[in-house]
Amino acid sequence: MTTGRGWWLLLFVRSNCGNFFMKTRGAPASDLKPPLPLHPLVFVSDSGPVFDFEDLLRASAKVLGNGTFGRTYKSDMDNGITVVVKELKLVSLSEAEFKRHMELVQNIRHENIVELRAYIYSKDKKLMLYDHYNKGSVSSLLHGRTGKKRANLDWETRKRIALGVARGIAHIHTQRGAMLVHGNIKASNIFLDSQQYGCVSDFGLTNMISKTFIETTQYHAPEVKNTQNVSQASDVYNYGMLLLELLTRKSPKPFDIFMWVDSIKHRGCTAKVFDVDLLKNPAIEDQMVKMLQIGIMCVARAPDKRPKMSAVLKTIEDISKMNIWEKPELFFDDLNCGFELEDLLKSSAMLLGRGTFGTSYKVTSYDDDVVVKIMKLPNFAHKELWQRIELIRKLSHENIVKLKDYSCSKNEQFLVYDYDKLGSISRLLYRPHGT
Repeated sequence: MTTGRGWWLLLFVRSNCGNFFMKTRGAPASDLKPPLPLHPLVFVSDSGPVFDFEDLLRASAKVLGNGTFGRTYKSDMDNGITVVVKELKLVSLSEAEFKRHMELVQNIRHENIVELRAYIYSKDKKLMLYDHYNKGSVSSLLHGRTGKKRANLDWETRKRIALGVARGIAHIHTQRGAMLVHGNIKASNIFLDSQQYGCVSDFGLTNMISKTFIETTQYHAPEVKNTQNVSQASDVYNYGMLLLELLTRKSPKPFDIFMWVDSIKHRGCTAKVFDVDLLKNPAIEDQMVKMLQIGIMCVARAPDKRPKMSAVLKTIEDISKMNIWEKPELFFDDLNCGFELEDLLKSSAMLLGRGTFGTSYKVTSYDDDVVVKIMKLPNFAHKELWQRIELIRKLSHENIVKLKDYSCSKNEQFLVYDYDKLGSISRLLYRPHGT
């Protein structure tokens, strides 16, 4: 919806009742003789094209959408400059507190974090101004805008989106003594730069709004839905949801995308998870499977079982560097696979038996039990072992036990299968009478 010229002027003019936001729209600026606003534009960045407060007042505006933190507008100025203006709601900070938040946002700079250009503070209105990304959000590219078709997003672009976002989040997590979080990572807050890398917007907004007003969505981690406390672990969960959305081209909004992906994965039909447009190129399947595994690890139900963003970034970078015909030698290095080998020695693990190729344990992992086989294969070259396990992983038949996961680092190798409560045929035939 385009509101016409003079609209920004109406946003700042005091009415006789003392309100800043007037419902009248479209009146020409020349018909109005307002007093100057009490709180003009405050620039926090010297990059980008130059404009002033008068340019903004004369600009036309178009509503882009309503989000968690307020309504967002696209503002087109007479001098050809376009900015995005976010009108914040539910923010009740003093001017000094608001300024401190703006300084924090200003100081966290990175090429994959959308930069704050300026802000306006008044008692009734708080606005934040950003550069406009003309390609739109990742959400609109994946799912289409109203009246428009979905964009053609190839695998290379989706990898760049995932990599850029991972870099942005990882940078946030290292700042201020590794105490900062984003709190609202989702596809509608991700934009593409000129090289198609994902850039994270809305950083710093979560801390300005009372927890009681935060609306949780399918993007949010289970603990956030219960307590509304965001953390770096919940950022990782959000990122995992974004990866699943990039891979499947399904929005988490209408249903639980993770439960859907997990159900298909457990049936051994991993290919059915992916967007059909991606499946047209079979050469990229291995990369997509690796990305899917990262996404699933990121959305682990328990926060302490999710990998650190730095580890996720390293793995995404490794995948991004791969030639489509190249297979990675390491995947689970530095990532938390739901449990560590040392966990097998704790009470949650039960020894099942020792065999020719290694020792098997029953391990409780989240909601189900799995069998973990720690292998002893000293004579295998690491790359050869990885290639053989990949071959096993791709086998799919109703009478062959499906390989669920694996670790193939140089220091440890183990396979993960679903646990069958009935046990082996040997156990059924020869178990002691009465057991």
